[in-house]
Amino acid sequence: MFFPASFIRLPFSSRHPEKWCDYLHRPDRHVRILVENSDLDLLFFRRLALITIYFTATGNCLHVARQIGGELLSLPKLMRNGTPALQDEAVGLVFPCYGFDLPRMVRRFIESAHIQTAYFFAVMVYGKRTQGGLSQLKRAAAEARIPLDYTNEYLMVDNFLPLFEMNEERSRPKDTPERLQSIVLDIHTRKRFHADGMERSIIVPKCDLIRQELGDHIDDTFTVSDQCILCGTCARVCPTGNIRLEKRPVYLHNCEYCQACIHACPVAAIHVAGEQSSARYRHPQVRLADILDANSTGS
Repeated sequence: MFFPASFIRLPFSSRHPEKWCDYLHRPDRHVRILVENSDLDLLFFRRLALITIYFTATGNCLHVARQIGGELLSLPKLMRNGTPALQDEAVGLVFPCYGFDLPRMVRRFIESAHIQTAYFFAVMVYGKRTQGGLSQLKRAAAEARIPLDYTNEYLMVDNFLPLFEMNEERSRPKDTPERLQSIVLDIHTRKRFHADGMERSIIVPKCDLIRQELGDHIDDTFTVSDQCILCGTCARVCPTGNIRLEKRPVYLHNCEYCQACIHACPVAAIHVAGEQSSARYRHPQVRLADILDANSTGS
């Protein structure tokens, strides 16, 4: 059967793990499901007209955002342009879970953004446990009077060096690409669903303890060795513009603790107290240039 070149193939595992669905992918406006052909086990549908906002440090959330599609907007760039005002058929957010919580920038976005949409979705990327992140998002959205139509979570490699040896973390079981495509299908068919979003554990996570103790000076836990070549990668990859180059990188105490600077350093000159790994991480399908483009202040 002939399909135009604008079709791309994605695994359709929500009904038949061995089958595929065909996605009509175009850069213009899209509508919902058109027709289902049960004989062929194919779904013919166009993507929603949507905006997908993402916060990324080492590429995981950017990868997920790309799979969801639509107009991709970097959250750091969006927040630098004043109060975000967004309007489309669907608007969504892809964000990481930090210490069973939201990145501070994600919380500020939820608190300040003006969003007009019939369908608001959020996908949280996490590396070990989900407790807290989604529940914190739901609470922040409720306080901001932003209705959440869909929330889900996706397990990927965790980049948090004080807890994980990166080679071991890469080898641990993670969610499959088929599960991600099931989430994508949910969103483009406007499914209403909410993952459990468990409350934060009574056991305070390690990064929370560090944040509580050091506050805005959490970046005092970073050190830069004599291997530093002053290339400026760390300053350009930082989503908050928290690094200034002098004789070596200087941290300005506006840190998300995302560790993008550590993982992006080409000579591994940046370290964090208590790190468990000399290995570094970036999502294999994301280039450093992509993260620099998402996060750089352009200065």
